[in-house]
This record gives sequence, C-alpha cells and structure tokens, in this order.
Amino acid sequence: MAAEAKEFAAVTSEAVMESARALASQRLAQMKPEYFRTKKKVLQHAVLESSDPLTATVVFAPEFLPMFADTLGPKLLVAIPDRHTVIVFPRLASDYRDYAGPIIARHKDATHPASLELFEVSEAGLRAVGTYEQP
Repeated sequence: MAAEAKEFAAVTSEAVMESARALASQRLAQMKPEYFRTKKKVLQHAVLESSDPLTATVVFAPEFLPMFADTLGPKLLVAIPDRHTVIVFPRLASDYRDYAGPIIARHKDATHPASLELFEVSEAGLRAVGTYEQP
C-alpha cells in the first residue's frame, strides 16, 4: 500500500468532525451575534453574519449552543439561508415561522445559497426539524 493510501485509510469520520469542530470554533470566536428584539424588548432572534464563506459551519462549534443558551434557551432553531448567514431563534416561544418570506428571499437571492431547512441545536446535537416554504 502506498504511503498516500495509508494516510487516507487512517482518516476517520471522527477525525474529520473533530477537525471541522476546531475550525468552526475558530470562526465562531471571531464573530459577535447581533440580537433583535420586539418593540416591547422581547428577544426575537440573533444573527451571525460574516464575509467568510464558511460562516455556516459555526453551528458545529462546541461553543455554539453555550453562546446562546443564556439568552435564547437550551434548545435553538437555526436557519442558514446562505453561506454567510446563521439566524438563531429560541426553540420555545419563537416566531421563526414569521421569517419564512425573508429567509426564502435571502436564500433565493444569495450568490452562495445554503439551505431552506430549519435545524434544531441542543445538547443532543444538530438535526433538521423542518423546511421553509413559500406561504
């Protein structure tokens, strides 16, 4: 077996995810969320935005959930309409459905669209829980 083949064979999905999490942590450390509130000062959502085309990967950072836990709760809903934008909603008492139009428009108009899926981030990890569709 050639040296390159041995190196490739040594790569595991766990090693790839560990590396991805480390890189996501570095990106997240460079970012500061912008919080949005209602007129009555109720926290609606947060946005992480960057010119980095790998901004969307910050959801894999181990620090992602703790970054928002005190303000948005222990379970989050996340929309990633393009590579540069991550929109974070509280899982409970959330109005995430009201943002379907703007999220779909942002995805459609993006040079690098990412996803119309809605993800839940919790202690259990990341999982898709729905899809934004035109009302």
